[in-house]
Amino acid sequence: MIGVDLRRSTSCAALLGSLLFAASLAAQTPSPTASADPQAAELIRQSLVLLHQGEQTISESERRSSYERGLELAVKAVELDPGSAEAHWAEFANRGRLMWMQGVFPSLIHLFRLRRSLNRTLDLDPNHSGALTARGAMYRELPGFLGGDLDKSQADLERAMALDPSSIATRLHLARTYLEAGKREQALPLIEAGKRMARERNSPNHLADAEELSREAL
Repeated sequence: MIGVDLRRSTSCAALLGSLLFAASLAAQTPSPTASADPQAAELIRQSLVLLHQGEQTISESERRSSYERGLELAVKAVELDPGSAEAHWAEFANRGRLMWMQGVFPSLIHLFRLRRSLNRTLDLDPNHSGALTARGAMYRELPGFLGGDLDKSQADLERAMALDPSSIATRLHLARTYLEAGKREQALPLIEAGKRMARERNSPNHLADAEELSREAL
């Protein structure tokens, strides 16, 4: 959820929290140019469908199963086409969401893999709205001495929303950043729009996030 308090007692814990928080995003529809390799493109499509299914269900066991299978397919897609930004994004989103659900402190190698997938996505596609949203959330959640920066968070999230105004997750993450920056009046319309969009799309997880933000904005 957007309002979850994260562990920040050590540098590693702060990095963990920010990356897993950034990974708690809605699924993104893969672009028609997700991969030049037809097999990889189909694996990416299936992986992101599973990510979307995980985001739409409340059952923890069903969500975990969706993310695990989505991660498996994304890893195969990266192996087939390491130059596909969408394949790296699918790996980041499924792996991070699964780690977030597990609620355990993972090894440094898992953290490295998660951050590598995010960085590689943006290296290959600087206008990838999902990855920009994730990085914007990361800038917000990290403490300053590890690179946290609300101005950078706002810049990434505003850019992501301009690229994909239909994303509920981006809208709510930007609202969160505005609230933490003391910009309540800019946050409120985003929260209300997020609630309306979540109801229209029958997205209970996003609706819960938006309602939580509404309470925090009071």
